[in-house]
Amino acid sequence: MWQEILVPMLAGLIFGSLVGSFNHWLVWSALKKVEASNSPIAKNNKILGRYLIRLFVDFLAMATFLLHRDVYALLGTALGLTLIGKVLSIKYSLIKRR
Repeated sequence: MWQEILVPMLAGLIFGSLVGSFNHWLVWSALKKVEASNSPIAKNNKILGRYLIRLFVDFLAMATFLLHRDVYALLGTALGLTLIGKVLSIKYSLIKRR
């Protein structure tokens, strides 16, 4: 009984964490490229483009498990997407750089 819940939940959590990490990389690489640009409009366009890509990737990740109609996998995916964001925000805001 518990395997029917735990296995899809863990699969969703792993998948959501991977997608969340990819989302973080998308924004981080855009911010690195924006530092070299002088135009504020180019900076805004680059960051906006990356956030739109992130939104689309998140939608696809959630839709993938939603199409399978597995609630536990969907919850695991949402948890993985959220968890990576929270962990990285703590990493960059609370832990002092040396």
